[in-house]
Amino acid sequence: MDILKMNKTLSYLLNLGTEKVDDLDKIYIRHANANGLFFFFLDTLLALIFFLCFNDPHLASGLIIAGVLFLLGSLGLNYLGKTTLSRLSTNSVGSFLVAYCAFYLGPDSFITASLILGAIFPFVYFPTKEKTNIIICLTVPFIIYMVLITTDYNLGPKKADFTDSTLFWIRIIMFLIPYIGIIANSWIAVAEREKKNDELYESKKLIETIFFALTHDLANPIQNISFISRQSSKPEDFTEARIKSLKSSTSYMIRIFNNLKDVVKFSIDGKIKMRPQLHKVLDVIKEATLFTEDLLKNKDVKISFDPNTFNQELKILVDKEIFIFQIISNFLTNSIKFSEPGDQIEITVKERASDIQIGIRDWGYGIEAEKLNKLFTWNERTTTLGTNGEKGSGLGLPLANKFLKDMNGSIEIQSFPKSLYPKTQQGTLVIITLPKI
Repeated sequence: MDILKMNKTLSYLLNLGTEKVDDLDKIYIRHANANGLFFFFLDTLLALIFFLCFNDPHLASGLIIAGVLFLLGSLGLNYLGKTTLSRLSTNSVGSFLVAYCAFYLGPDSFITASLILGAIFPFVYFPTKEKTNIIICLTVPFIIYMVLITTDYNLGPKKADFTDSTLFWIRIIMFLIPYIGIIANSWIAVAEREKKNDELYESKKLIETIFFALTHDLANPIQNISFISRQSSKPEDFTEARIKSLKSSTSYMIRIFNNLKDVVKFSIDGKIKMRPQLHKVLDVIKEATLFTEDLLKNKDVKISFDPNTFNQELKILVDKEIFIFQIISNFLTNSIKFSEPGDQIEITVKERASDIQIGIRDWGYGIEAEKLNKLFTWNERTTTLGTNGEKGSGLGLPLANKFLKDMNGSIEIQSFPKSLYPKTQQGTLVIITLPKI
Protein backbone atom coordinates (compact mmCIF):
# COMPACT_ATOMS: atom_id res chain seq x y z
CA MET A 1 0.00 0.00 0.00
CA ASP A 2 2.85 2.39 0.83
CA ILE A 3 4.49 1.67 -2.55
CA LEU A 4 1.14 2.30 -4.26
CA LYS A 5 0.77 5.63 -2.46
CA MET A 6 4.33 6.60 -3.38
CA ASN A 7 3.67 5.77 -7.04
CA LYS A 8 0.48 7.85 -7.01
CA THR A 9 2.31 10.77 -5.39
CA LEU A 10 5.18 10.54 -7.88
CA SER A 11 2.72 10.36 -10.79
CA TYR A 12 0.88 13.41 -9.44
CA LEU A 13 4.12 15.42 -9.12
CA LEU A 14 5.36 14.44 -12.59
CA ASN A 15 2.06 15.49 -14.16
CA LEU A 16 1.77 18.89 -12.45
CA GLY A 17 0.87 21.45 -15.11
CA THR A 18 0.15 18.92 -17.86
CA GLU A 19 -3.56 19.67 -17.70
CA LYS A 20 -2.81 23.26 -18.77
CA VAL A 21 -1.13 22.38 -22.10
CA ASP A 22 -1.95 20.51 -25.30
CA ASP A 23 -1.59 16.74 -25.31
CA LEU A 24 1.52 16.83 -27.49
CA ASP A 25 3.30 19.26 -25.13
CA LYS A 26 2.67 17.20 -21.99
CA ILE A 27 5.85 15.18 -22.47
CA TYR A 28 7.96 18.34 -22.14
CA ILE A 29 6.22 19.36 -18.90
CA ARG A 30 6.71 15.88 -17.42
CA HIS A 31 10.35 16.03 -18.55
CA ALA A 32 10.94 19.31 -16.71
CA ASN A 33 9.16 18.01 -13.59
CA ALA A 34 11.21 14.80 -13.63
CA ASN A 35 14.44 16.78 -13.94
CA GLY A 36 13.42 19.15 -11.16
CA LEU A 37 12.83 16.23 -8.80
CA PHE A 38 15.97 14.40 -9.91
CA PHE A 39 18.30 17.37 -9.49
CA PHE A 40 16.73 18.39 -6.20
CA PHE A 41 17.66 15.00 -4.73
CA LEU A 42 21.04 14.95 -6.52
CA ASP A 43 21.99 18.44 -5.30
CA THR A 44 20.88 17.59 -1.76
CA LEU A 45 23.01 14.45 -1.82
CA LEU A 46 26.03 16.34 -3.18
CA ALA A 47 25.55 19.08 -0.58
CA LEU A 48 25.73 16.46 2.18
CA ILE A 49 28.87 14.97 0.62
CA PHE A 50 30.66 18.33 0.41
CA PHE A 51 29.60 19.36 3.88
CA LEU A 52 30.27 16.08 5.70
CA CYS A 53 33.16 14.67 3.68
CA PHE A 54 35.00 17.83 2.55
CA ASN A 55 33.88 20.24 5.29
CA ASP A 56 32.92 22.84 2.68
CA PRO A 57 29.80 24.82 3.69
CA HIS A 58 30.15 27.23 0.72
CA LEU A 59 29.52 24.70 -2.01
CA ALA A 60 27.11 22.70 0.17
CA SER A 61 24.87 25.74 0.72
CA GLY A 62 25.05 26.64 -2.99
CA LEU A 63 23.94 23.16 -3.97
CA ILE A 64 21.08 23.19 -1.44
CA ILE A 65 19.85 26.54 -2.81
CA ALA A 66 20.14 25.23 -6.38
CA GLY A 67 18.18 22.08 -5.48
CA VAL A 68 15.34 24.09 -3.93
CA LEU A 69 15.30 26.43 -6.95
CA PHE A 70 15.11 23.40 -9.26
CA LEU A 71 12.07 22.19 -7.34
CA LEU A 72 10.33 25.57 -7.25
CA GLY A 73 11.20 26.34 -10.86
CA SER A 74 9.85 23.06 -12.20
CA LEU A 75 7.02 21.78 -9.99
CA GLY A 76 6.17 25.15 -8.43
CA LEU A 77 5.76 27.15 -11.64
CA ASN A 78 4.07 24.25 -13.45
CA TYR A 79 1.57 24.01 -10.59
CA LEU A 80 0.78 27.71 -11.12
CA GLY A 81 0.34 27.12 -14.84
CA LYS A 82 3.52 28.99 -15.85
CA THR A 83 4.75 26.05 -17.91
CA THR A 84 7.01 27.94 -20.34
CA LEU A 85 8.56 30.01 -17.54
CA SER A 86 9.03 26.78 -15.56
CA ARG A 87 11.12 25.15 -18.28
CA LEU A 88 13.17 28.30 -18.87
CA SER A 89 13.80 28.79 -15.16
CA THR A 90 14.82 25.15 -14.72
CA ASN A 91 17.37 25.61 -17.49
CA SER A 92 18.60 28.91 -15.97
CA VAL A 93 18.98 27.40 -12.48
CA GLY A 94 21.08 24.65 -14.04
CA SER A 95 23.23 27.24 -15.76
CA PHE A 96 23.78 29.22 -12.57
CA LEU A 97 24.69 26.01 -10.77
CA VAL A 98 27.29 25.48 -13.49
CA ALA A 99 28.59 28.98 -12.88
CA TYR A 100 28.81 28.37 -9.14
CA CYS A 101 30.86 25.21 -9.69
CA ALA A 102 33.03 27.02 -12.24
CA PHE A 103 33.71 29.87 -9.78
CA TYR A 104 34.67 27.30 -7.25
CA LEU A 105 37.01 25.31 -9.46
CA GLY A 106 38.84 28.20 -11.08
CA PRO A 107 39.85 28.99 -14.69
CA ASP A 108 42.52 26.33 -14.92
CA SER A 109 40.09 23.46 -14.54
CA PHE A 110 39.10 21.36 -17.54
CA ILE A 111 35.79 20.74 -15.74
CA THR A 112 34.39 24.10 -16.86
CA ALA A 113 33.74 23.03 -20.44
CA SER A 114 31.95 19.83 -19.43
CA LEU A 115 29.83 21.74 -16.91
CA ILE A 116 28.80 24.18 -19.64
CA LEU A 117 27.94 21.22 -21.86
CA GLY A 118 25.68 19.85 -19.15
CA ALA A 119 23.92 23.21 -18.80
CA ILE A 120 23.21 23.51 -22.53
CA PHE A 121 21.41 20.21 -22.84
CA PRO A 122 18.02 21.16 -21.25
CA PHE A 123 16.89 22.75 -24.54
CA VAL A 124 15.11 19.35 -24.90
CA TYR A 125 12.47 20.79 -22.57
CA PHE A 126 10.94 22.39 -25.68
CA PRO A 127 9.59 21.10 -29.01
CA THR A 128 11.41 22.32 -32.12
CA LYS A 129 8.57 24.73 -32.95
CA GLU A 130 9.50 26.84 -29.88
CA LYS A 131 12.71 28.16 -31.46
CA THR A 132 12.95 31.28 -29.29
CA ASN A 133 12.91 29.26 -26.07
CA ILE A 134 15.50 26.83 -27.43
CA ILE A 135 17.79 29.76 -28.35
CA ILE A 136 17.43 31.13 -24.79
CA CYS A 137 18.33 27.71 -23.34
CA LEU A 138 21.42 27.54 -25.54
CA THR A 139 22.45 31.15 -24.95
CA VAL A 140 22.23 31.46 -21.15
CA PRO A 141 25.15 29.09 -20.37
CA PHE A 142 27.40 30.84 -22.91
CA ILE A 143 26.59 34.26 -21.46
CA ILE A 144 27.56 33.01 -18.02
CA TYR A 145 30.69 31.41 -19.42
CA MET A 146 31.71 34.69 -21.11
CA VAL A 147 31.12 36.55 -17.84
CA LEU A 148 33.46 34.11 -16.11
CA ILE A 149 36.11 34.60 -18.79
CA THR A 150 35.95 38.41 -18.79
CA THR A 151 36.06 38.63 -14.98
CA ASP A 152 38.92 36.13 -14.85
CA TYR A 153 36.89 33.98 -12.46
CA ASN A 154 37.20 36.49 -9.66
CA LEU A 155 33.53 36.39 -8.77
CA GLY A 156 31.91 34.08 -6.27
CA PRO A 157 33.41 31.73 -3.69
CA LYS A 158 36.98 30.49 -3.95
CA LYS A 159 38.49 27.07 -3.61
CA ALA A 160 39.52 26.11 -0.11
CA ASP A 161 43.02 24.84 0.50
CA PHE A 162 42.74 21.16 -0.22
CA THR A 163 45.33 18.48 -0.64
CA ASP A 164 45.94 17.28 -4.19
CA SER A 165 44.12 14.04 -3.44
CA THR A 166 41.02 15.80 -2.08
CA LEU A 167 40.99 18.26 -4.97
CA PHE A 168 41.25 15.37 -7.41
CA TRP A 169 38.12 13.73 -6.01
CA ILE A 170 36.23 17.02 -5.92
CA ARG A 171 37.03 17.55 -9.58
CA ILE A 172 35.95 14.01 -10.41
CA ILE A 173 32.61 14.65 -8.69
CA MET A 174 32.21 17.96 -10.53
CA PHE A 175 33.12 16.25 -13.77
CA LEU A 176 30.42 13.62 -13.24
CA ILE A 177 27.65 16.17 -12.50
CA PRO A 178 27.09 17.33 -16.12
CA TYR A 179 27.30 13.82 -17.47
CA ILE A 180 24.79 12.57 -14.93
CA GLY A 181 22.64 15.49 -16.08
CA ILE A 182 23.09 14.59 -19.75
CA ILE A 183 22.30 10.92 -19.12
CA ALA A 184 19.24 11.81 -17.02
CA ASN A 185 17.97 14.31 -19.59
CA SER A 186 18.58 11.91 -22.46
CA TRP A 187 16.92 9.00 -20.69
CA ILE A 188 13.86 10.99 -19.62
CA ALA A 189 13.52 12.70 -23.02
CA VAL A 190 13.76 9.43 -24.95
CA ALA A 191 11.49 7.58 -22.49
CA GLU A 192 8.80 10.28 -22.66
CA ARG A 193 8.89 10.38 -26.44
CA GLU A 194 8.79 6.58 -26.69
CA LYS A 195 5.85 6.55 -24.30
CA LYS A 196 4.02 9.12 -26.44
CA ASN A 197 4.82 7.18 -29.63
CA ASP A 198 3.54 3.98 -28.02
CA GLU A 199 0.34 5.74 -26.93
CA LEU A 200 -0.21 7.13 -30.42
CA TYR A 201 0.45 3.74 -32.01
CA GLU A 202 -1.86 1.91 -29.60
CA SER A 203 -4.56 4.56 -30.06
CA LYS A 204 -4.28 4.32 -33.85
CA LYS A 205 -4.29 0.53 -33.74
CA LEU A 206 -7.24 0.52 -31.34
CA ILE A 207 -9.36 2.87 -33.43
CA GLU A 208 -8.48 1.04 -36.67
CA THR A 209 -9.51 -2.27 -35.07
CA ILE A 210 -12.79 -0.85 -33.76
CA PHE A 211 -13.73 0.81 -37.04
CA PHE A 212 -12.90 -2.32 -39.01
CA ALA A 213 -14.98 -4.45 -36.66
CA LEU A 214 -17.95 -2.09 -36.64
CA THR A 215 -18.02 -1.61 -40.41
CA HIS A 216 -17.72 -5.39 -40.83
CA ASP A 217 -20.65 -5.90 -38.46
CA LEU A 218 -22.75 -3.36 -40.36
CA ALA A 219 -22.57 -5.48 -43.51
CA ASN A 220 -25.04 -8.14 -42.31
CA PRO A 221 -27.96 -5.89 -41.24
CA ILE A 222 -27.51 -3.63 -44.27
CA GLN A 223 -27.55 -6.63 -46.62
CA ASN A 224 -30.61 -8.00 -44.85
CA ILE A 225 -32.49 -4.68 -45.12
CA SER A 226 -31.44 -4.37 -48.78
CA PHE A 227 -32.60 -7.92 -49.55
CA ILE A 228 -36.02 -7.44 -47.91
CA SER A 229 -36.55 -4.10 -49.65
CA ARG A 230 -35.79 -5.67 -53.07
CA GLN A 231 -38.09 -8.63 -52.42
CA SER A 232 -40.95 -6.51 -51.05
CA SER A 233 -42.41 -4.27 -53.74
CA LYS A 234 -46.00 -4.32 -52.39
CA PRO A 235 -47.38 -3.60 -48.92
CA GLU A 236 -48.66 -7.16 -48.61
CA ASP A 237 -45.10 -8.44 -49.16
CA PHE A 238 -44.13 -7.08 -45.73
CA THR A 239 -45.07 -10.12 -43.74
CA GLU A 240 -44.83 -10.23 -39.96
CA ALA A 241 -41.61 -12.23 -40.23
CA ARG A 242 -40.02 -9.69 -42.59
CA ILE A 243 -41.07 -6.76 -40.38
CA LYS A 244 -39.58 -8.53 -37.37
CA SER A 245 -36.36 -9.10 -39.32
CA LEU A 246 -36.24 -5.41 -40.33
CA LYS A 247 -36.75 -4.33 -36.71
CA SER A 248 -34.00 -6.67 -35.55
CA SER A 249 -31.58 -5.39 -38.22
CA THR A 250 -32.28 -1.72 -37.53
CA SER A 251 -31.97 -2.28 -33.76
CA TYR A 252 -28.62 -3.98 -34.33
CA MET A 253 -27.46 -1.09 -36.57
CA ILE A 254 -28.47 1.49 -33.96
CA ARG A 255 -26.40 -0.33 -31.35
CA ILE A 256 -23.39 -0.38 -33.69
CA PHE A 257 -23.76 3.33 -34.48
CA ASN A 258 -23.98 4.13 -30.76
CA ASN A 259 -20.66 2.32 -30.26
CA LEU A 260 -19.23 4.17 -33.25
CA LYS A 261 -20.35 7.48 -31.77
CA ASP A 262 -18.45 6.72 -28.57
CA VAL A 263 -15.34 5.66 -30.45
CA VAL A 264 -14.98 9.13 -32.00
CA LYS A 265 -14.79 10.53 -28.47
CA PHE A 266 -11.31 9.02 -28.19
CA SER A 267 -8.70 11.76 -27.90
CA ILE A 268 -5.21 11.56 -29.37
CA ASP A 269 -3.89 9.59 -26.38
CA GLY A 270 -6.69 7.02 -26.60
CA LYS A 271 -8.69 8.35 -23.65
CA ILE A 272 -12.27 9.51 -23.51
CA LYS A 273 -13.15 13.13 -22.85
CA MET A 274 -14.88 12.57 -19.52
CA ARG A 275 -17.12 14.95 -17.58
CA PRO A 276 -17.17 13.24 -14.18
CA GLN A 277 -19.62 14.47 -11.54
CA LEU A 278 -20.97 13.07 -8.29
CA HIS A 279 -24.16 11.05 -8.73
CA LYS A 280 -26.18 8.87 -6.38
CA VAL A 281 -25.69 5.17 -7.07
CA LEU A 282 -29.43 4.66 -6.57
CA ASP A 283 -30.35 7.21 -9.28
CA VAL A 284 -27.81 5.81 -11.75
CA ILE A 285 -29.07 2.23 -11.38
CA LYS A 286 -32.74 3.26 -11.62
CA GLU A 287 -32.09 5.20 -14.83
CA ALA A 288 -30.14 2.30 -16.33
CA THR A 289 -32.94 -0.18 -15.59
CA LEU A 290 -35.49 2.17 -17.19
CA PHE A 291 -33.35 2.20 -20.33
CA THR A 292 -33.62 -1.60 -20.58
CA GLU A 293 -37.33 -1.78 -19.66
CA ASP A 294 -38.54 -2.73 -23.16
CA LEU A 295 -35.95 -5.51 -23.48
CA LEU A 296 -37.01 -6.88 -20.09
CA LYS A 297 -40.72 -6.89 -21.04
CA ASN A 298 -40.15 -8.42 -24.47
CA LYS A 299 -38.25 -11.32 -22.95
CA ASP A 300 -40.25 -11.60 -19.72
CA VAL A 301 -37.15 -11.09 -17.57
CA LYS A 302 -37.36 -9.25 -14.26
CA ILE A 303 -34.80 -7.26 -12.25
CA SER A 304 -34.37 -7.75 -8.51
CA PHE A 305 -33.00 -4.60 -6.86
CA ASP A 306 -33.51 -3.63 -3.21
CA PRO A 307 -32.37 -0.04 -2.41
CA ASN A 308 -32.82 -0.72 1.32
CA THR A 309 -29.73 -2.95 1.41
CA PHE A 310 -27.30 0.00 1.12
CA ASN A 311 -26.93 3.70 1.93
CA GLN A 312 -29.21 5.46 -0.58
CA GLU A 313 -27.15 8.66 -0.33
CA LEU A 314 -24.04 6.83 -1.56
CA LYS A 315 -22.40 8.68 -4.47
CA ILE A 316 -19.89 7.85 -7.20
CA LEU A 317 -17.78 10.14 -9.39
CA VAL A 318 -18.62 9.21 -12.99
CA ASP A 319 -19.58 10.59 -16.37
CA LYS A 320 -23.27 9.79 -15.94
CA GLU A 321 -24.21 9.35 -19.60
CA ILE A 322 -21.30 7.04 -20.40
CA PHE A 323 -21.63 5.13 -17.13
CA ILE A 324 -25.35 4.47 -17.60
CA PHE A 325 -25.55 3.78 -21.33
CA GLN A 326 -22.16 2.17 -22.03
CA ILE A 327 -21.41 0.37 -18.78
CA ILE A 328 -24.43 -0.49 -16.58
CA SER A 329 -26.89 -0.81 -19.48
CA ASN A 330 -24.34 -2.77 -21.49
CA PHE A 331 -23.99 -5.42 -18.80
CA LEU A 332 -27.74 -5.45 -18.14
CA THR A 333 -28.39 -5.95 -21.87
CA ASN A 334 -25.96 -8.85 -21.92
CA SER A 335 -27.64 -10.41 -18.87
CA ILE A 336 -31.03 -10.12 -20.57
CA LYS A 337 -29.59 -11.50 -23.81
CA PHE A 338 -28.43 -14.72 -22.16
CA SER A 339 -31.36 -15.16 -19.78
CA GLU A 340 -34.32 -17.43 -20.46
CA PRO A 341 -37.88 -16.03 -20.38
CA GLY A 342 -39.04 -15.91 -16.77
CA ASP A 343 -35.50 -15.53 -15.39
CA GLN A 344 -34.42 -12.88 -12.91
CA ILE A 345 -31.42 -10.53 -12.85
CA GLU A 346 -30.15 -9.35 -9.47
CA ILE A 347 -28.47 -5.96 -8.92
CA THR A 348 -26.60 -5.36 -5.65
CA VAL A 349 -24.58 -2.50 -4.18
CA LYS A 350 -21.82 -3.04 -1.63
CA GLU A 351 -20.01 -0.25 0.20
CA ARG A 352 -16.48 -1.13 1.32
CA ALA A 353 -13.74 0.83 3.11
CA SER A 354 -12.16 2.35 -0.01
CA ASP A 355 -14.52 1.52 -2.85
CA ILE A 356 -18.08 0.78 -3.98
CA GLN A 357 -19.08 -2.40 -5.82
CA ILE A 358 -22.09 -2.75 -8.10
CA GLY A 359 -22.96 -6.38 -8.84
CA ILE A 360 -25.10 -7.65 -11.76
CA ARG A 361 -25.95 -11.37 -11.46
CA ASP A 362 -27.88 -13.44 -13.99
CA TRP A 363 -28.70 -17.14 -14.22
CA GLY A 364 -28.19 -17.44 -17.97
CA TYR A 365 -25.81 -19.57 -20.03
CA GLY A 366 -22.65 -18.33 -18.33
CA ILE A 367 -19.34 -17.93 -20.14
CA GLU A 368 -16.92 -20.72 -20.95
CA ALA A 369 -13.41 -20.37 -19.47
CA GLU A 370 -11.69 -20.01 -22.86
CA LYS A 371 -13.91 -17.03 -23.71
CA LEU A 372 -13.74 -15.40 -20.29
CA ASN A 373 -10.13 -14.27 -20.78
CA LYS A 374 -10.93 -12.69 -24.15
CA LEU A 375 -13.97 -10.62 -23.15
CA PHE A 376 -12.12 -7.30 -23.01
CA THR A 377 -9.76 -7.72 -25.97
CA TRP A 378 -10.29 -5.78 -29.19
CA ASN A 379 -8.71 -8.25 -31.59
CA GLU A 380 -10.49 -11.41 -30.42
CA ARG A 381 -14.17 -10.64 -30.19
CA THR A 382 -16.35 -13.08 -28.28
CA THR A 383 -19.84 -12.31 -29.56
CA THR A 384 -22.36 -15.11 -28.94
CA LEU A 385 -26.02 -15.47 -29.92
CA GLY A 386 -28.47 -14.92 -27.07
CA THR A 387 -31.18 -17.36 -25.97
CA ASN A 388 -33.56 -15.84 -28.56
CA GLY A 389 -30.89 -15.50 -31.25
CA GLU A 390 -29.94 -11.92 -30.27
CA LYS A 391 -26.73 -10.67 -31.88
CA GLY A 392 -24.00 -8.44 -30.48
CA SER A 393 -21.11 -6.52 -31.99
CA GLY A 394 -18.55 -8.08 -29.63
CA LEU A 395 -17.26 -4.59 -28.82
CA GLY A 396 -19.61 -3.60 -26.00
CA LEU A 397 -17.50 -5.17 -23.24
CA PRO A 398 -14.10 -3.84 -24.43
CA LEU A 399 -15.63 -0.36 -24.72
CA ALA A 400 -17.25 -0.61 -21.27
CA ASN A 401 -13.95 -1.78 -19.78
CA LYS A 402 -12.04 1.12 -21.35
CA PHE A 403 -14.63 3.68 -20.24
CA LEU A 404 -14.56 2.35 -16.68
CA LYS A 405 -10.74 2.41 -16.51
CA ASP A 406 -10.82 6.08 -17.55
CA MET A 407 -13.13 6.66 -14.56
CA ASN A 408 -10.57 4.92 -12.28
CA GLY A 409 -12.81 1.87 -11.99
CA SER A 410 -12.44 -1.83 -12.75
CA ILE A 411 -14.51 -4.83 -13.82
CA GLU A 412 -14.42 -8.39 -12.51
CA ILE A 413 -16.44 -11.17 -14.14
CA GLN A 414 -17.21 -14.46 -12.41
CA SER A 415 -18.93 -17.03 -14.59
CA PHE A 416 -20.62 -20.36 -13.94
CA PRO A 417 -21.16 -22.04 -17.34
CA LYS A 418 -24.29 -24.07 -18.03
CA SER A 419 -22.10 -27.02 -19.00
CA LEU A 420 -20.64 -27.23 -15.48
CA TYR A 421 -23.35 -25.95 -13.13
CA PRO A 422 -27.03 -26.69 -12.47
CA LYS A 423 -29.66 -24.07 -13.38
CA THR A 424 -29.80 -22.72 -9.80
CA GLN A 425 -26.06 -21.92 -9.87
CA GLN A 426 -25.23 -21.22 -13.53
CA GLY A 427 -24.89 -17.72 -14.95
CA THR A 428 -22.61 -14.71 -14.68
CA LEU A 429 -21.73 -12.20 -11.98
CA VAL A 430 -20.30 -8.82 -13.08
CA ILE A 431 -18.67 -6.72 -10.35
CA ILE A 432 -18.11 -3.04 -11.17
CA THR A 433 -15.76 -1.36 -8.70
CA LEU A 434 -15.34 2.41 -8.31
CA PRO A 435 -13.29 4.38 -5.77
CA LYS A 436 -15.19 5.68 -2.77
CA ILE A 437 -15.41 9.48 -2.66
